[in-house]
Parts: sequence; structure tokens; C-alpha cells
Amino acid sequence: MNTTTKKNLILALFILLLSAGTCLFFVYKINDQGTKLGEYIKALDERQAQESSFMRISKLVQETEKERAAIASAFFSDEGDSIAFLGEIESFASFIGLELKTENLNKITSSDNKTEFITMTFVYSGDKEQVLNFNQLLENIPYHSQIESLSIKKNTPNDWESRLTLHIMIQPT
Repeated sequence: MNTTTKKNLILALFILLLSAGTCLFFVYKINDQGTKLGEYIKALDERQAQESSFMRISKLVQETEKERAAIASAFFSDEGDSIAFLGEIESFASFIGLELKTENLNKITSSDNKTEFITMTFVYSGDKEQVLNFNQLLENIPYHSQIESLSIKKNTPNDWESRLTLHIMIQPT
């Protein structure tokens, strides 16, 4: 081989190695950038899922606002609500002609110390129909409540007496 051929061969080998090295470098960079792109796409998908979740929750909160308000109104917010409730019950009993006496008004805590109740004991007397209707009214008050005890007795043919103990839940905080 002559020197020109050797120079051309060396130059060709150099260019081949340089081209192969450049090609390998580009393949490495493409793989590296592809990996980063995959991570970015995954992060973007997670963010879109979070945004979608947030939008669904926001919509649900808006759609259930009335229901949540209705549920919240089914509880006494504090002991002060019991005084207003008591006033309304006494006014109504007087309006329908019942004699009403509140014997007990206490705040109690459940055995698990998580729930608080206002307990009220009412003794009322009057006409049989009025007493029974008033019992029904107290059974169906629009609060989260429970009747602890109820007793009805006939004093005279026209005078009936009822004793009712009611627990109304205070809204948990």
C-alpha cells in the first residue's frame, strides 16, 4: 500500500470512528431525553389527575351545600340553642293549651366522651288529644334527637299528663 492509500485509510477510519462516536452520543442523548420526557409526562398526568380530582371535589362541595346545611341544622351548635328551643316549645305548648313544666335541662357526654347531648325532661298536661299530638311533635322535632323515656298517665277523664325525656345532640366540632 502506498502512503496516500494509508493516509486515506487512516482518515476514513478516523471519520468512521468519529461518525460512530457521534452516532452513539446522539443515541445516548435521545435515550436520556426520552427518559426525562417520560418522567415529565408522568408528572403532568399526576398533576392533571389531581386537578381533575380537585374539580370533582369542588363541584361536589357546591352541589351538596344545601344538604350539608340541612344536616348541620339538625344539631344544636351549642348550649345556647337549647334555650331558644325551650322557649319555642314553651310558647307552642301554651298556644295549644298545655301546661308545660321543664324539669331537667342538662348537658351530658356520651360514654365514649365524643358526643355531647342536651337532655331535657318535660312534664305537660292537658286534653288527651293535645298531649298525644305534643308527644308526636317532640318525637319528630327537626334535630338529631332521641327520646330517652316517655310516660303518659290519665289523671282524670279530661286531664292527661305526659313526661318525656329528650336528648338532642350537640354538633360535633
